[in-house]
Amino acid sequence: GTTDRYALFANASLNKRWGRTTSMLNYSMNYGAVDDVMNANRMRGDTKVDVEVSRNRRLYSYGLGGAGYDDIRQIEMEYLFGGGMGYRILDRPGLVLAGELGSQY
Repeated sequence: GTTDRYALFANASLNKRWGRTTSMLNYSMNYGAVDDVMNANRMRGDTKVDVEVSRNRRLYSYGLGGAGYDDIRQIEMEYLFGGGMGYRILDRPGLVLAGELGSQY
């Protein structure tokens, strides 16, 4: 027989840089069903702030936080926060490659 499926995905990002500080805000959601049985229902938002600490602007420290839920995995609300240090290996217009070391809870 036939199977009725539908899925909805949405993502949004906002990045702002001023001086040696960069702020990033992200939002994502996912909802779906197969034959009227929900198989995806989650939403999450997070933010990250980078502050450049070296003169060459490659070494930076960061802090992050976020929250979300996932009905399928029965997570009513999850929170995260953390921080660490990062290094930009490549930093060109339209291309950034960085490595980060930190922790989050």
